[in-house]
Amino acid sequence: MSSVTIPNSVTKIGESAFADCKNLESLNIPNSVTEIERFAFYNSKYEGVIPDGVTVIGDEAFANNSIETVTLPDGIRYLGEGAFYNYGSGCDITYRGEIYYPELYGELLEDIAANNT
Repeated sequence: MSSVTIPNSVTKIGESAFADCKNLESLNIPNSVTEIERFAFYNSKYEGVIPDGVTVIGDEAFANNSIETVTLPDGIRYLGEGAFYNYGSGCDITYRGEIYYPELYGELLEDIAANNT
């Protein structure tokens, strides 16, 4: 599978839905998606944009992926453990205009929690 079209009626990308999809070249996640479950894109090639409507990203959802930088939606409520973990490191994550480097993952989680209280 190299190209996938997800319909606007989809609200959740399920656990391991695209795990190990190394040939994934084209996939747009529609704005209707609010949750990306754990391991959804584990060990895949997805490098796309996370839509503004996403509020939950599960544990290791994008782990072992080729993502180097990502911007989280302002409305994110939950970011799972190791969501962007990548072979012993991670990626740079922008959240509300601030860049969090892999070693600041714990601080990022605290800031997300603080913005949702």
